[in-house]
Amino acid sequence: MKKISIFVLAVLLLAPMSINATENDETEETIEALSNDVTGTWEAIGPQEGKIYAVVIDPSNPSIIYAGGNGGVFKSTDGGEHWTASNSGMTNTTVYVLTIDPKNTSIIYAGTPEKGVFKSTNGGGNWSAINTGLANTHVTALAIDPSNTSIVYAGTNGGVLKSTNGGGSWSWLIVGSSGENTNALVIDPSDTSIIYIGVGHLGAVKSTDEGVWSWIVSGLTNANVIALAIDPSNTSIIYAGTDDGVSKSINGGDSWNTSGLINTTVTAPAVDPSKASIIYAATRGGVFESTDGG
Repeated sequence: MKKISIFVLAVLLLAPMSINATENDETEETIEALSNDVTGTWEAIGPQEGKIYAVVIDPSNPSIIYAGGNGGVFKSTDGGEHWTASNSGMTNTTVYVLTIDPKNTSIIYAGTPEKGVFKSTNGGGNWSAINTGLANTHVTALAIDPSNTSIVYAGTNGGVLKSTNGGGSWSWLIVGSSGENTNALVIDPSDTSIIYIGVGHLGAVKSTDEGVWSWIVSGLTNANVIALAIDPSNTSIIYAGTDDGVSKSINGGDSWNTSGLINTTVTAPAVDPSKASIIYAATRGGVFESTDGG
């Protein structure tokens, strides 16, 4: 059986996204059925340890892949052919989200539903809980500031917290007082003071000051925003995966339009970094592709 091309896999896995674990329940039968409708086919490569909620690729070495799920964190050093548990220090912990420090890929953060945030500084060899000041330990989203990787944001089911010392301590941002579940969190790579989050019934919310004071509810309201992706070639363009498909903004979140993909739960949109008109959308029924910007 032919595997999906590594390029498409990398686009989906490197996208700045966080998948709400309750949405990620596709079965192998669904994936096999989908493979008949796309170029190439899919095959399971593991780890076979219950549900997997998060996958990230080491940007400095694409043969290194981390997966998080019901069994904790698993690591492959050969492009997914073989996997080993990478759970020292976080036994019996479910992992919802993973993110890698782009400047030092030995540093990895893991968000969990009950035990907060864990950090590894040696490529997953050992993990330590980093929850000082983390008032809510149900973590559903993580994002690292690409210009200053000591700054880390954590989305929880009570709002957003921020660390300025690599997870050494955390403090609430203003939006944290809303008590809303934060499903998605992305940072504008061209201006890291701009942050977008998907939060509860408010839809997409934007900050222009690193989340300190300024939070603006965007035009995408009354939508359950599960995941967000920014076009790296034009960061005014943002895609939102929702319970009702993909929505797109071309003006930094001021207004949104639905795309051709509707009536479908989209758990992760992703933008092709080499050709921004190509958009991928992970759904509960598999992966869809648009070649005209959605």
